[in-house]
Amino acid sequence: MVYPITCLPYGLRRRMSELATPIERYDLQVAAGQMNICPPRLQTIRTMDTAIQFKMENSILTVSEIMNDYQAKPFPVNEDDLIFCKKSVGFVNMRSEDLENPIFNNFKFDITVISFSDCDASANFYREVAAFTKTKPVHLCIFTNSTISFKDVFDAFPGTTKLSLKATLPNGWRSDLFRHQKSKSLTVFYQNGPNEGMGGFTLEK
Repeated sequence: MVYPITCLPYGLRRRMSELATPIERYDLQVAAGQMNICPPRLQTIRTMDTAIQFKMENSILTVSEIMNDYQAKPFPVNEDDLIFCKKSVGFVNMRSEDLENPIFNNFKFDITVISFSDCDASANFYREVAAFTKTKPVHLCIFTNSTISFKDVFDAFPGTTKLSLKATLPNGWRSDLFRHQKSKSLTVFYQNGPNEGMGGFTLEK
C-alpha cells in the first residue's frame, strides 16, 4: 500500500533513513512507492536463488551460501546490504537468543523451505523464526534429538504441506500429527531414523 511519506519534510525523511535498518529502509521505499523517499541512502536489494544457512559456531553466528554440491561457502554481509532469499534458509545449532543478532535486519525472505538442525525445538523458537521470515513454507525439515511437538510446529507454520523429520516422536504421534494441523494442508510426511524414536501408537490411530 502506498503511503504519502513524500509529504513529510525532507529533513525528517533523511533522519528516518539514517536510523532505519536496511530492511526498514527498503520497506519505507515500498510503502512510499518510490526509491528516493529516503535520501541520500537508497536501499538496493540483492536476490539470492541459492540456499542460505545461519549457523552458530563457538558462540559466533556464521552465514553461508549452500552451493549446488551442498558445500557451504562463507557469505559476507556488509552493514548496508539487503539480501532477498527466494529459495530456502537453514538454521543450525541455534537458540532463541541467537535470533536477536542484528544481521537478520539485512535479510528479507520469500522462501519455500526452512530447515532446522540441532536447534532449539521450543514453541518460542519456531514462532520467532516464523515471525521474521514472514513466510508460510511449503516444506519444513527438522533434525533434532528432542521430542517433536506437532502443536508447536503447526502453530508457528500452519501452511506447511511437507514435513521431513529426524526426531523422537511422542506417544500417540499419529493422532497429534492430524489434530494439530491448522489448515489441514499437509500432504507429505517423512520420518527418518530408527523405529525406537517413533513412540507408541495403536493401529486404530
